[in-house]
Amino acid sequence: MNNMVKRYELAVKGAGPAGLLAAREAANKGKSVIVFEEHREIGVPEKCGGLVSLSGLIKMKVLPIQKIINQRINFGQILFPEGERFEFDLTGSNLIVLNREELDKRLALEAVKAGSEIKIGARLEDYKELDNKVILKTPYEEYESDLLIDSSGVAGYSNKRGLLPATQFIYAIKEGYYDGIAVFIDKELLPDFFGWYIPLGDGLIKVGSVGSPNLALKFIERNLKTMNVSGYPIKTISSSLVVGGINEMTTKRTIKVGDAGGQTKPTTGGGIISGGMGGMLAGAETIKGSFADYSKNYDKLFGSELKRQLTLSKIYKKMATKELLGIVSEIHKISNKLGEEEFDFHSRMIRRLSLNPVVLKALVQYIPEFFKDII
Repeated sequence: MNNMVKRYELAVKGAGPAGLLAAREAANKGKSVIVFEEHREIGVPEKCGGLVSLSGLIKMKVLPIQKIINQRINFGQILFPEGERFEFDLTGSNLIVLNREELDKRLALEAVKAGSEIKIGARLEDYKELDNKVILKTPYEEYESDLLIDSSGVAGYSNKRGLLPATQFIYAIKEGYYDGIAVFIDKELLPDFFGWYIPLGDGLIKVGSVGSPNLALKFIERNLKTMNVSGYPIKTISSSLVVGGINEMTTKRTIKVGDAGGQTKPTTGGGIISGGMGGMLAGAETIKGSFADYSKNYDKLFGSELKRQLTLSKIYKKMATKELLGIVSEIHKISNKLGEEEFDFHSRMIRRLSLNPVVLKALVQYIPEFFKDII
């Protein structure tokens, strides 16, 4: 046996929020932890929208210091192709826009202070699970670990049919800066998804949609015009959204979390909180010496909600713009407020709104066989 091979109790592949939170939790429980990050700077490249709830951030035990917050969100609107728009009061949801680069660096600091080692520019090329260990290989070194948490992001997600190519733009706004969020619905151009607008503060916004840069730019420019917002893109970000649901890839010694594990909201592709909590749980469960109970425990935490949201995304795909317009209009009449935690747990909003017979009838007619999963 090569005496130079280093052995750890936990190895983490990928230094995004899920991986760093896993490392922090495991190290806090006294485990020896090493984190492998293929890029040479944590938090870069940044491909996330960054919109999260303050309550979710607090659940991840992250202090909401000003350095990691770009903007607080108090209201938002949903826009349709013919100019119809509905504004919603979001003060009860306590939404914030994160500076993802600063968040990741903050979580790296917390993981290191807890006792984790981090290796940047270290691509984990391969790993092999044996009965009593996991063998890990980078281009230049070999390691051993009792357990491995794979938080390698979109690249680690095996259900390629559950990925949607997407493009985001950072815009410098000339006129009409809107400091709420917006959702653009246009089933003609985007039949399976929607476009989004997220303010970053200081006259900058992040806007995007699924599809190629050319399609996304066409879609965004048309909708910004509807909002009476004008400006110019100064950065293009191409990536993929994980919307295919949880990827059950848990063995005795290895597990996938975050985007790699499909721990994202199928309705939006967002996964900072759902994936971050998944990473925290995985890190905490290292104390057991295996991940045998992980899937059951994550279901209680967030997994069941993500399965319900997968149902909601199927409903959305089946609906035409006219039907969506009718439902949003009816919802707006009932309440123009989003309740606490409903941004993270969409099915709670559906339960509340389904008490209205118009909304209930509209939803049931699309996927009646799945509706019981939501209610």
